Amino acid sequence: IAKIGNIAFANMDICLIGQPFLESLHDRYNESVGLYIAEEDKRVCVARIDSTQSLRQCVPIGSTRPLDCGASGHVLMAFGEDKIVDKILATSKFCTKAMLEKVREQGYSISYGEFIEGVTSIAAPVFDSSHKIVCALFLTAPSMRVSLERLHTYVDKITKTASQMSIQLGYS
Repeated sequence: IAKIGNIAFANMDICLIGQPFLESLHDRYNESVGLYIAEEDKRVCVARIDSTQSLRQCVPIGSTRPLDCGASGHVLMAFGEDKIVDKILATSKFCTKAMLEKVREQGYSISYGEFIEGVTSIAAPVFDSSHKIVCALFLTAPSMRVSLERLHTYVDKITKTASQMSIQLGYS
């Protein structure tokens, strides 16, 4: 509990700055949105607004997931510290160096049921004033609600919103 509290306190600025962006995304799409940070070889959910639709993925704030699995994990690894990333890639069943290079080129990641079957996730990086990744902004939805047209709309909006958050954190 203390470790989760320390993580939350250390990321208070990210959560406060991110909240209006999350609310805007949630209001627009009514899908689950949130922020993950990297913590060693895991990702930790530090902010989240769940969809109000009956079928949705719910991830409690403070919960952890593997860093090498899912769109948010791939974003955090693609822009993360090489030493940690190399260690994770050495044993990963889900992620490769080529995948991370593609994420860096695109500026986002999409996963289709990689962590939870039937869930599509889109994530983009948020950077600070020192050009380091702070968190991954994500949107998750049941795959059956994510048409190709909607996917393109989500990607465009998530990447633009992540850029706006980065600017709020001093990124230029």
